[in-house]
Amino acid sequence: MPDRLQWLLAIACARFFRGKILANSVARLLLNYFAQETIAELYRKLNPKVLATPHAQGCVFGGNRSDIYRDAILLHGKTQGHVSARPC
Repeated sequence: MPDRLQWLLAIACARFFRGKILANSVARLLLNYFAQETIAELYRKLNPKVLATPHAQGCVFGGNRSDIYRDAILLHGKTQGHVSARPC
C-alpha cells in the first residue's frame, strides 16, 4: 500500500509541475502577443505626431532629443521611402 501511495504522489507532483509549465508557457505567449500589439499601436499613433513636430521644437526639450526625432524619421523612412535626418 505505501508503494501505491508513493506512486500516486509522484504522479500528482508530475502533473502539478506539468500544469505549471503549461500555464507559464501560455502566459508568456499571451504577454508577447499583447506587448507586440501595444508597440505596433504606439508606433502607428506616435510616429506621425513626432514627424509632424517642427524640428526646432524637437530640439527645445533639452538633452539630445534629436535622437528621438532622427529615429522616428528613419523608422518612417523604412516604410515610406528614404528620408535623411539632420542633427540639431
